Amino acid sequence: MKKIKKILNWVSYVLMGIVLLFIVYVVITSATKKEVSIFGRKMFVIKTDSMEPTIEVGTVIMIKEDDYTNLDKGTIITFDFGSVSGIPNTHRIVGYYYEYKDENGEIKYDSTYDYSTINELMTDNPEYKVIGYRTQGDNPEKGLDQRPVKFDSIRGVYVKKMVIITFLYGLLSTFWGFLLIILIPLLVILFTQIVSMYKNRQKYKMEKELEEKERQRKELEEKIKEEAIKEFLEKSKE
Repeated sequence: MKKIKKILNWVSYVLMGIVLLFIVYVVITSATKKEVSIFGRKMFVIKTDSMEPTIEVGTVIMIKEDDYTNLDKGTIITFDFGSVSGIPNTHRIVGYYYEYKDENGEIKYDSTYDYSTINELMTDNPEYKVIGYRTQGDNPEKGLDQRPVKFDSIRGVYVKKMVIITFLYGLLSTFWGFLLIILIPLLVILFTQIVSMYKNRQKYKMEKELEEKERQRKELEEKIKEEAIKEFLEKSKE
């Protein structure tokens, strides 16, 4: 039972360490404006209020790869315009961006907001070729994105908010929160190990004392036996 408890304790320490390392990884990676990816899913930190109240500033979201050429209106996507900052945007699809040929055969570009799916658009307008989306944040104070989002600039489709990671990320983003999340678990682990080492040392010391007493008892028994034999032999000579 004690062995199982010890194993479970070590497993909990390892899991705690993995979680802490992962959160630190998310914080450092997002701070350096790099992509956070694990198990085939990507995570980004929302840096602006353009998606409020749906997604708040500082929220860590998960996105996934998908068929970006056939997304429905209303889908939330994360995309990159190749800006200098390198921070991707996460907005909702509100329309479709397409190309077509006019009566002179010249390629023209336009947008439509009247269809819910690309299939509906193509059914009514088979001559159109959808090449991207029109996007807008959910914040009513923000307007339509000026530039259309082409398929090759999409990084992923929004899946969900990472609530626990967002909470920990918020704490780790502050000095005191970082100390709280990192130092307290480390101190707990260190204290637990010190207590465990002390108990093991006391147990070892007690075992050695018992071994010494047992050795002395056996020596005493041997000595008594030897004296008894010696006394018996002396009496036999008489």
